[in-house]
Amino acid sequence: MVCATALLSASLAVSLLRNSAPPDKSFVMSPFSLDTALSVVNDGAEGCTQKELTDFLLHGCTPADVTAHYSSLALALTANNVSGVTFKSANRFYVDESEV
Repeated sequence: MVCATALLSASLAVSLLRNSAPPDKSFVMSPFSLDTALSVVNDGAEGCTQKELTDFLLHGCTPADVTAHYSSLALALTANNVSGVTFKSANRFYVDESEV
């Protein structure tokens, strides 16, 4: 399940990369950051939107499974300090309440 999800995530990141920057420019796309951001959106979604996001992120799982998976993945990556390498990640969302 996780392997198929990782492949799908990487495929989405590559597709976004190809369509987001001209070939002569540098651009970085992180599948982890993309999935983490989508999991946060999934936490705030409801109904059909949440179902579609849940199926995309972890097909066949529940929204609670998605939250648990990405929370534990983030904790594991930040806790696993191998050979002095440190992993840090930050996400922030802004809502323009005048548009809501």
